[in-house]
Amino acid sequence: MSIFIFDNIFLLFTKDIRFKYLVYIYCALLLLISIYKSIKSGESIFTQLVILCLFATVNLYTFEQLYNPNHLDLFTSDEARLWMPATSDIYENNYYQALQNSSIEGYGLLAAYVKALLFSIVSIDNSFTYFASVSNVFLLLFFLLLLEIKTANRNKIFFSIVFLCIFFTNNWINYLFFNSLLGEGPCGYIFGATIFEISKNKNKIPANLILILSFNIYGKNFLTVVSLVVLFFLLLKIKKSSFLLISMIPFIITFINSKLFNIGFLWQYYVSSNNTQRNSSIWSPGNFLEIFQQFFIDKTLTIVFLLIIFLYIISENKIKKFVSLENIEENVFFVNIFIVFFVYIFLVEEFIAIQDSYRYIISTMYLFPVILSKQISE
Repeated sequence: MSIFIFDNIFLLFTKDIRFKYLVYIYCALLLLISIYKSIKSGESIFTQLVILCLFATVNLYTFEQLYNPNHLDLFTSDEARLWMPATSDIYENNYYQALQNSSIEGYGLLAAYVKALLFSIVSIDNSFTYFASVSNVFLLLFFLLLLEIKTANRNKIFFSIVFLCIFFTNNWINYLFFNSLLGEGPCGYIFGATIFEISKNKNKIPANLILILSFNIYGKNFLTVVSLVVLFFLLLKIKKSSFLLISMIPFIITFINSKLFNIGFLWQYYVSSNNTQRNSSIWSPGNFLEIFQQFFIDKTLTIVFLLIIFLYIISENKIKKFVSLENIEENVFFVNIFIVFFVYIFLVEEFIAIQDSYRYIISTMYLFPVILSKQISE
């Protein structure tokens, strides 16, 4: 996330630098910082360098051996229209070119940036060719996040088995989060990990978490709105002027960049009156039922989803929990549901758009094990 923030803030200077070179500079800086910390702590630098070289060699060799670009016909229309061209532009040129050539003006390209970054780590090719397994890293990250939960080991094992069964028996969920160029994987993980870290550091939230949370507005549409709600809640609760200034950085940056480079202002696509997808009545109550029908198509994850809701209903101190940082993951879960229903009832009336509602409802999936573990412990 730090390189994405850096690229946005210093776009005036990085717009002429090829993305791969920027990644190499970034990795070199991380290596220097690691060496400095090793020297300071008295650890062996040589061992770390050997491990790094071995890892890089095995990584590149394995990628070349397993590389097989035969997944192009699995692309959804979103990938073909936005994510594939944007990711290719970033990887082969840079972030600035992707913003200039974006098929949806003002759409946040955090997901494409992360996918291009991952591909640049495992490949030395100059041209981008989609390789689905590169996205599998988000499956690993899901379980690494699960391991960080403060709960009994038997609970971690139980959650791991349950979610493994869900992922490997549900082709759509597997493809959506872990095996495609769609934004749910990277944006969902970054958002989930940020909320999880805020909960862990609830007594003293560091400024860098506020910055990362604010840059989540470059992610997937509904998660960006949830990020704003959480950001507003934190600013009200913590009441630090420095946090307010930090949270304004992405908005100031996107405004400056839009004026300097004549690119779409962030969220321009959504705030445009031409894209509200509403032509008739003020609201569509029938969409409420349509969303429920979409939701129950996927039985396995629906059971987990309903379990979270049931455990919340039978829990105590609901109002106190809703304003507590201790239960921020659970609050985010319900805020996201409310926003999805609100948008699809009052702003959307096209059935094709309603079919996407399920994707947005489960976009907080990375937080499901965290929420369940806290509910069970209560």
